[in-house]
Amino acid sequence: YEILVVGFLWIGLSLFMKKRSDLVGSGIFFRLFAVGYFGFRFFVEFIKPVHPLIGGLTAIQWTSAIVVLGYGVSLLRLMRKA
Repeated sequence: YEILVVGFLWIGLSLFMKKRSDLVGSGIFFRLFAVGYFGFRFFVEFIKPVHPLIGGLTAIQWTSAIVVLGYGVSLLRLMRKA
């Protein structure tokens, strides 16, 4: 299932970047991919039988939340400038 999500994410972002060619070269493709993938990983971890680390979340969920928040803020700043 994960490879399908990554494939669809890659295709969707490729189509988006073709339409927004003004954003090429500023690292937005990677940031969008990271936000999409780690957002997916955050929610997938809820269905796995794992033990929470801190605050009811696993280590990968904490990592995912940090990546999504960090790159999300970065993307908002870059897109406002474009």
